[in-house]
Amino acid sequence: MREQAKSNRKVQSQLTQETTKLEKERDKFSLEAAKANSNLMQMIEEVKLKKNLIAELKKENIDCEAKLKTQQNLYEAVRSDRNLYSKNLIECQDEVSELKRKFKINSHQIDQLKDEIEQKDAALTSTNHDLAISKKESDKTKEEMNNQKI
Repeated sequence: MREQAKSNRKVQSQLTQETTKLEKERDKFSLEAAKANSNLMQMIEEVKLKKNLIAELKKENIDCEAKLKTQQNLYEAVRSDRNLYSKNLIECQDEVSELKRKFKINSHQIDQLKDEIEQKDAALTSTNHDLAISKKESDKTKEEMNNQKI
């Protein structure tokens, strides 16, 4: 019985040691599980924050894309206007060139007509002068004839 009691104590001592060892392991694993659970909760919270951030960035991206589309439309409108105004400018420059050419032609014609007028005016003045001389001579001749008749 002593031996059996000794054996029982030994088994009991081993069981106590085993129980203590298992309790320590349980506490260790419990602590690790708590840390893991804490990390899990922290990661879940981070995932929620990241999802919110992603949602905000998606919304911001949609807004930016809308602004980009608006800017592209405005750019296209401005480009279209620029092309139209450029075309109008070229047409106006052509028209100005044509008007300058016509102005030079008309100016040359005016100069020619002025020269003609001066020539005709000189001829008219000369003719008037000759007429006046002829009239004086005619009057003189008439007077002489009248004087001879008398």
